[in-house]
Parts: sequence; C-alpha cells; structure tokens
Amino acid sequence: MSTRVFKLFAVLALIALVLPACGAPATPVPATPAPTQAAAPTTAPAPTQAPAGGKLKGMKVAAILPGPIDDQSWNTGAYNALKKLEAQGVQIAYTENVKPPQVEAALRDYASQGYTMIAVHDQGAGDTIKKVAADFPKVAFSWSSGYPPMPANVSAYAAPLEQSAYLEGMLAGLLSKSGKLGFVAGADTPPIVAALGGFWAGARLVNPKAEVITSFPGWTADPVKSKEIVKAQIAAGADVVMGRGGDQFTGALEAAKEAGLYTFGDMVDMNVLAPKLIVTSSLWDVSVSWTQMLNQIADGTFKGGMFVAGMKEGGTDIAPFHGIVSDEIAAKVQAVRTQIVDGSFTVPVFSKLPTAADIDAAPKPKYP
Repeated sequence: MSTRVFKLFAVLALIALVLPACGAPATPVPATPAPTQAAAPTTAPAPTQAPAGGKLKGMKVAAILPGPIDDQSWNTGAYNALKKLEAQGVQIAYTENVKPPQVEAALRDYASQGYTMIAVHDQGAGDTIKKVAADFPKVAFSWSSGYPPMPANVSAYAAPLEQSAYLEGMLAGLLSKSGKLGFVAGADTPPIVAALGGFWAGARLVNPKAEVITSFPGWTADPVKSKEIVKAQIAAGADVVMGRGGDQFTGALEAAKEAGLYTFGDMVDMNVLAPKLIVTSSLWDVSVSWTQMLNQIADGTFKGGMFVAGMKEGGTDIAPFHGIVSDEIAAKVQAVRTQIVDGSFTVPVFSKLPTAADIDAAPKPKYP
C-alpha cells in the first residue's frame, strides 16, 4: 500500500470507485468462467474484418466484468453499454464476477470463439490482457482505463476522469465546513492521479485552503479495509469523502453513511444507494468508446491505442444533484461544466501526484 500526504496531513494507511457490489449477492464463479450467451468455437476474425449487413450488425462483443451486473455501479455501467451495442445489432456476451486469477481463462475462452472484440472492465488486468493478446493477434482486446504501452491489437477505453472529478471537487469544497476532504482509490495509476488532481483543483477553486487526505490501498483491498481508511480520514477532519474503484467506493460509502457525510457515486447515478448523502455521480457511458473502436474495426483502420470520450463527446457527465445542494451552488458548478463542454476551459491533467503549489499554478475556469 502506498500513501500520500497532502498539505500537513499524514496519509492514513489501510476506492471502491463507485464500483462496489451493492446489488444482489454475487454468484460464485467457476475456476474457468463460462461466458454468457457464448457461441460455438470458430476461427477468430481479424479486427479489421468488416461484418456483413452494416457497420456494427453481426459483430460479436464480449465483456469480462469483475463484479455482478446488478451492482448499480461499475459493472452495471458496463452491462448498460453492452445493451446499447446490442440495440445496434451487435451480438453481446458477458461473464460477471470474474476475479483476477480467472481473467486469463475467460479471455482465452472468448478469443477462441470468434468474438470481434473482448473488453475487460478492470483496470488492473493490463498484464493479463497483453499476455493473451500476443497469442491471438487477430482478435481485438479492450482494456478499461488502460494506458500505454499496448500491443497493436489492444485498445484502452478511458474517461477523462478529471472533468467530472473537478465538478465534484467544487461541490465538495462548497459543502465542506472543515476544508478537509477524503479520497481513497485502489492505486495511483495515471487515470486515478488525474481524477485526484481534478478533485483537488475543483475544491481549491472554491476554497483556496482546501486540503485532500488520500490513500491508495491497492486494487485487492476489501471494503472493510477501505472503510477503515476512510474512517481514519474522517477522524483526521475530512467531512466530505470520495471513493474511486470497486471495493474502495463500497468502503467509502459505508463510512460516509455511518458518519452522515456527503460522498459521490461513479459510473452510473448512484444516489439511490444513499439518497441524502450521494451528492452526484461521475457518469461514464463506455458504449461511446466501444462504438468508436467497432467503427474502426469495420472500416479496417483499427490499430489499438487510446479511446477517450469526455463530456464534449457525450461519454461522461455528472448526475443530477437530487435537491441536495442549493440552487446557488448548483449554478456555480453548472457554469464551470458549460465551460468544460464548450471547450473554453480544459481541466488540468497531472501526470504525477500534485502538490498544493501544482494545483494553485494550474489553469482555472471563469468563476465568480
């Protein structure tokens, strides 16, 4: 576990990104998960092979999910994206509750069955994806929130997490009484560092003295451990908290509920899980990036790489505020959102964990 100290605070060791298993209990997964709706084995098509009858019609896309599709967060968001592809004529399949040791078997199973693209909705699976991709050069693989370097048949779909995080940081800074915020995430990967930077920058825009206490317990952290981390952050003064990534979100939410503090959802609108406490959620429609990939495959131009769709492209946004904040606060946040969407303000992206000086020196939007 690595920890970071922002300002004068010692980081408290122990995100469930909004991506917890808050839905029905997960069904046990066999050692080699059987894909849902899997077709009989066929020869895997090349990623550049266009299907007959239309750009997407006839394509086959499978998703490997780390949790249940009814968790109302990370995995529900991926399932919703699959259904959007299905509406465009794509044949879909998925395997849920796939734990890290099972990812390779699931990938090889789908790759041998002729799927056009296989998406692993798990940021921590990069090494496994690259390993399997080397054995199936004519299959397109897709990696959630991945980052270079990647083989030519591997793409990564990512959201500019800093955009929604900036707006959530504004909300946190405006709602906090102590000026101290908690942030827990699985690991300090580039996407998470960007989200943290956006969150802190948004908070510091509205409160120049805002501080963030943060911790990275690792992707294998359980909700109980993450909950204890956030409870420690709360004990250190944090009165608004954010959890990013699977178990980290679950733990953060439970700690926030016990303390009666505001928090944020991710992937889908998660307000239903804590109607009075989840102020808003970072929304991410991964079907936008998946469709971009499939269009390239159909056109014969797919070469892997990064596919990033933000607010301007309709890939990300923030959820409604559900009456939790005042009209005045809502208007301030929406004014900055408009600047992000129209391109007049670009949220700063930090390539390494920022300092307060880094945050203060970064570009800022128009703000009263």
